[in-house]
Amino acid sequence: MRNHFHRIATLLAVPAIFAGAPASAMGADSPAAASSPAPSRHLVYSFTYSSNGDLESHGSNGYASDTHSGAGDTRDYRGSIDDRGTISVDAVGLQPDGGLVVKISEHGQNTRSSDTVLCVTYGNTNTICDPNKQVNSEELTLLRFLAPSFADPAATDGMKQWKVDQSDADATRTADYALRSTANGVMQIDERRVMRQHGGNPATTDISTQLAWDSARKVPVSVEEYVTRRDAAMGGQNMTTTLQTTLKLVSDSMAKQ
Repeated sequence: MRNHFHRIATLLAVPAIFAGAPASAMGADSPAAASSPAPSRHLVYSFTYSSNGDLESHGSNGYASDTHSGAGDTRDYRGSIDDRGTISVDAVGLQPDGGLVVKISEHGQNTRSSDTVLCVTYGNTNTICDPNKQVNSEELTLLRFLAPSFADPAATDGMKQWKVDQSDADATRTADYALRSTANGVMQIDERRVMRQHGGNPATTDISTQLAWDSARKVPVSVEEYVTRRDAAMGGQNMTTTLQTTLKLVSDSMAKQ
């Protein structure tokens, strides 16, 4: 049974990071060599994180199962991870290309903690982080919306919408945004992201996000993200992972006293 739960934990961890990562975060150049002056701004967000995985396996294997159906020897393996805590961000400057350079770290009550890592985030939600450091999916979720140029009402169409398409030969990656309302300078934005990985073992990720973005302070004040990832692996195995992440701004060193 110990092997069973270790297997589930591993299966949950791998898609969790991918699902939250921006399209260009993988394989991008590392920002590790970027200059790192004293922080110009310090942000703290509270977070909650929940991940649930369900592996359906057709055919015999060497693992015990939570449920077992005799028909076709179908077995289900299930596992979950839950945590809460804080994410700290230090903004250290803007690059000439408009990227915001930040240091980010996470402090969870259980397992979701990570050391400080240097990242660069852009208005199109692209994020580059030091590949030698761990960055959790909830940190990546926050990073995607931290660039000052993320939400620009002047760049929306007549329906107050905009689209980011970063598809290539390996995968389809699109994100649609809709500005629902604005009150007291806070924009309520809906995001629908879709990632379709091409190839022999396709993976599909659907992301639905609601965020409140402060147009004066140029930061998100709250984020609610729901992710569903489906993997079709060889050997008759299908993995479905759901992630739920919430983020709330609890302190900002630049807030009016």
